[in-house]
Amino acid sequence: MSNSTDMSLASLCKTPLLAFEVLVCVCGFFGSGVSLWCVKTCDKMQAGTKIQLCLLFGVNLFVCSLALPGTLAVEVLFLQGRRVERATEVAFRALYAISCCVEELALTVVAVYRLIAVCFPSRYNLWSRPTVVLAVETILVLLTVVLLVLPFFVTDSQGINLSRSVGGEVFNIIFYVLPTAINLVSYCTVIILMASRRWASGSGEARPGRWDQVSLSLSVLILMNLLLDVPHFTMHFLHVDWKEPRLLIAHALYRLLFALQPIVFVGLNARYRQKALKAVLALVPGRRVPPPPAEVTSGSPRITTALPLSDL
Repeated sequence: MSNSTDMSLASLCKTPLLAFEVLVCVCGFFGSGVSLWCVKTCDKMQAGTKIQLCLLFGVNLFVCSLALPGTLAVEVLFLQGRRVERATEVAFRALYAISCCVEELALTVVAVYRLIAVCFPSRYNLWSRPTVVLAVETILVLLTVVLLVLPFFVTDSQGINLSRSVGGEVFNIIFYVLPTAINLVSYCTVIILMASRRWASGSGEARPGRWDQVSLSLSVLILMNLLLDVPHFTMHFLHVDWKEPRLLIAHALYRLLFALQPIVFVGLNARYRQKALKAVLALVPGRRVPPPPAEVTSGSPRITTALPLSDL
């Protein structure tokens, strides 16, 4: 009786969350498409960085178009006491989990490359070669798929939450806690180094706008990780039951990242924002967007302001 009551409460809580998560899928789908288009058409970005961002937003697009909608359907049916075929359930669960982990690792790769660009600019030119970046991304994706596929097909089909085991905790540490920690350390280090160099050189007045955009982008991503990602894996470490409303809410907040990531990427980059707005208004007859303001040129290396995912 208690289990039936828990299922009813969870199903009732899931109803408004489902509408929210469907909206996340829609925003994430179109946002990822726009982000991929901006990356592909950008002529001021290195090929290695393009590969990193294409993986990130490509996975984000896959999650919002297939993996997450399928998982939502499985979750709703599960809470209503109607189970789909085990093969279908396992397939969507595996696709969603693997996609989320690949996206976490893709963000970590971007963060590490950003750190290398600031701390070791000479080595960055070597490590940012397209072949090197492609090899790094391929190895990480293959390892993630291999490590995650097997547990989903050998686990018991009675529940969806895999975190109630030693293997589940190791899974959370490797694919959620560790990447989040690396991201935070990398971005905080970049901010500190850039601030100290600006203060030491006394050239802050040369590019105040660019520094503000870069620091704002880094800060936004750090806050996004702290506010949305940390509660998610914390709930799993506490072994919160999958049917409890607080875990359902934590999952919904975590999934908000799929919509926010492309929105922040385009929204905090003036050039990409202008390009996207121009493309949208081009569909409206008689509407035009004024050309973007001329960029300030200098002899120093260019820093794009497309979130912490941009080139140095």
